[in-house]
Amino acid sequence: MNSTDCDRVKRLRTDPPSEKRLTEVFQQESERFADELHKNLNHTPLGKLLGMIAALPEVRHEKVLRARDRIETGEIDKDLDAAMDRMLEDLLS
Repeated sequence: MNSTDCDRVKRLRTDPPSEKRLTEVFQQESERFADELHKNLNHTPLGKLLGMIAALPEVRHEKVLRARDRIETGEIDKDLDAAMDRMLEDLLS
């Protein structure tokens, strides 16, 4: 620890920051971290896939319920692995 760090620690002990100031610093650091994470995430394969998933439309619950009914009655393919492969192929093409 250098002398500047020691001075900071002494100052914090004698004059601790207010809760408001701690909240402000935490919020600033959180925003900076989120911005940095977002910027770097877009350059990775996983980040690109997550971006595509995020761009998908909102879940339509009535369609999900209908699909579940169709699976239970055997009307559509129960092979989830094949279905997931097709979905990923569609997303990545």
